[in-house]
Amino acid sequence: MQRASRSNDKSDTAIADIVAGLESGGDLRGAMVRINARIVDYQRAGEEVPRSLLQLSKSVATECAAQSQGR
Repeated sequence: MQRASRSNDKSDTAIADIVAGLESGGDLRGAMVRINARIVDYQRAGEEVPRSLLQLSKSVATECAAQSQGR
C-alpha cells in the first residue's frame, strides 16, 4: 500500500507545481509539456496515472486550444 501512497504524493506535488506555475502567469504550452511528461513517467513505471493529472491535462489542453483561437 505504500507504493500507492508514494504515487499519490508524487502526483500531488507535480500537480501543485504545475498549477502554481499557471497561476503565476506561466506558459500553457509549457505546462502541457510538463503534464504529458508526468503522464509518460507514470506509464513507463507501470503505475496508474492519477485521475487528477489526467483531468488537469484535459483542462490545460482546452485552455491551449481556446488561447490559440484567440479567446
